[in-house]
Amino acid sequence: MKFLIWVLVLWGARAEASELTQVKVFVGNGHAQLLLVGNETFNRPETQSSGAVGTAPARAQLKIRGAILSDGLKSDYAESHGRWLIPVNRKGIRQVTLSHVGTALHVGVESDHKRIVRVREIS
Repeated sequence: MKFLIWVLVLWGARAEASELTQVKVFVGNGHAQLLLVGNETFNRPETQSSGAVGTAPARAQLKIRGAILSDGLKSDYAESHGRWLIPVNRKGIRQVTLSHVGTALHVGVESDHKRIVRVREIS
């Protein structure tokens, strides 16, 4: 069975940092969708996916250069070791993680199975 994660974002070519202000998580049978909302359009994201290794969960990841977390979003979720955690624990999705690595914002989905990541722009 294939598992799919759709990530819906706004992107464009920007020199300034865009703030991620909201993350909405929608989980169904064999798929999940994230809606990422910002105060400006985001740079085009990079994606990657990896399977579970040992006790570590499978991860689907989105990297957005030049994006940052809003203070409001940081205060909404628990921070652990430089990552903000959004618990999901439904239909194979464990949690969504938000972190800064260099100049990129990383949005990760930790799950029981490896997933395919697709990004779609909405406006």
